[in-house]
Amino acid sequence: MKIVTVISVWSQQGRAAAPVHYDVLATDGYPSVTLEDAFAITNIDGRPMGRQACAITTGDVVILDGQHYLVEDRGFHPLTDAEAKTIIQLSALQTCRGYAWLVQNHVILSPPFSLSQAHEF
Repeated sequence: MKIVTVISVWSQQGRAAAPVHYDVLATDGYPSVTLEDAFAITNIDGRPMGRQACAITTGDVVILDGQHYLVEDRGFHPLTDAEAKTIIQLSALQTCRGYAWLVQNHVILSPPFSLSQAHEF
C-alpha cells in the first residue's frame, strides 16, 4: 500500500479557510494505478474524511512519493514544486480548468523547453 496525500482545493469553497490535507492508503503500483485507486477510494460513500473534505476532484492536488500532481478531468498531470505551491493558493474554480488552461492564461508559468524534448516536434 502507498500513502497518497490529498490537498483538497475544493474544500476551500465550503467552510474551510484553506485547502484540507488528508492521506489515503492506495494500491502500490505504477503512479497512474496508485492515483486512480486513491481517486476511487475517496469517491465512495464512506470516504476517509467524511463530509470534512471533498472527495478527490478535478482541480485538486495529490502527492505520491514526493511528486505533486494536478487532478485533471482525465488523469493526473505532474507538477513542479513551484507549480504546486502556486496552484494550492488558487481557487478551485481556476484549478478545475486544468493544467493547459493555467499555462495558457499565465496563471502558472509554462515549463522551460529542454533539448530532450526537441525530438518530439
